[in-house]
Amino acid sequence: MAEIIGLSPTHVSVIERKVKAPKLETFIGIVNTLDVTSDSLLLDVLDNSLQITATELSERIKNLPPNYQRRFLNAVRVLAEDDVYF
Repeated sequence: MAEIIGLSPTHVSVIERKVKAPKLETFIGIVNTLDVTSDSLLLDVLDNSLQITATELSERIKNLPPNYQRRFLNAVRVLAEDDVYF
């Protein structure tokens, strides 16, 4: 990955270990190289990460056929009951 982005392996290691934050240009290179969204890389550090996850799930549910939407939502309701936490 370091070679594709044009960085040294040491520099990538520093970013991975959260010693230093990458510059925006470097961050964009990482996102493009990994073929992921920036949200997915920032999910653990964003204050609104739960909202992002909920929005992503909502979008995925909307793309399901109606009978699968109902099944999925019923499963979530069962998991969300007070006595079923993991």
